[in-house]
Amino acid sequence: MLKKGRPIVSSLGQDGRSGKPIETVEDYLREVLRSSTPITLTQTAERRKIVQNYVLHCLFNRNNTHLTLSAVYRDEPVKQMCMSTGQVGFKKAARGEVEATYRLTVQFFARMVQRGMTDKPVEIILRNHNRNRTTFLDVLTGREGARVRRCVTRVTDGTRLRHGGVRPPARRRL
Repeated sequence: MLKKGRPIVSSLGQDGRSGKPIETVEDYLREVLRSSTPITLTQTAERRKIVQNYVLHCLFNRNNTHLTLSAVYRDEPVKQMCMSTGQVGFKKAARGEVEATYRLTVQFFARMVQRGMTDKPVEIILRNHNRNRTTFLDVLTGREGARVRRCVTRVTDGTRLRHGGVRPPARRRL
């Protein structure tokens, strides 16, 4: 902000190095416009983002379910939307229930259709095995997932495999 009585020293001189005092905001804006490079048509075309496909990451934990939809722009994923069972209205232990996953999936698919995200291919990546994963697949193959199901190109299992690790503590004996 410009303060009365103090000139601003600009680092945007014509040679890019000199710092001249600026008295008014208009002078500052004029100098910024003069020093900035014009944007050509090729630069604006490079900045335009074209969605290639969507990736739906599904994480099914024992206590919660997370769904994250990301758009892929030139091999660069960008998060578009994410929801969990807590955002649907379930609290504490109810977040891990089958009903919570069912409502979350139905709302998530409805929001995808509402935002027009069913026009490109969708890849689904599922992580962890439990009853909520089965519920998600039931919704996808059922009536509620019909509009999203026709866009699905691939379903992948992204569950991490346990390999080695530290030795677990001794079993508790009562």
